[in-house]
Amino acid sequence: VSAYIDMFTLLKFISKKDSLDNIRKDLPIFLITGGMDPVGEYGKGVEKVYNALKAASFDHVQFKIYENARHEILNESIKGETHMDLLQWIQKWISG
Repeated sequence: VSAYIDMFTLLKFISKKDSLDNIRKDLPIFLITGGMDPVGEYGKGVEKVYNALKAASFDHVQFKIYENARHEILNESIKGETHMDLLQWIQKWISG
């Protein structure tokens, strides 16, 4: 039960307009989602987050939709692609 309380507390916090003001704008952010994921509104919800971050002047935001994937993109048949994309993104930021 406490996990749900924490999750809804976080959702309430991040839904506020000024919550993005408390995050460093230079942090790299990589948003990924499945195009068939109802939780992410089939990509539209995650794209809204991407657009909000860009509008809030975040410097390093990337966004990718895996069209034929659902919610667990790290465990689906495309997991090799998602793992490689994440690894390349992490290596880019580690190596500078």
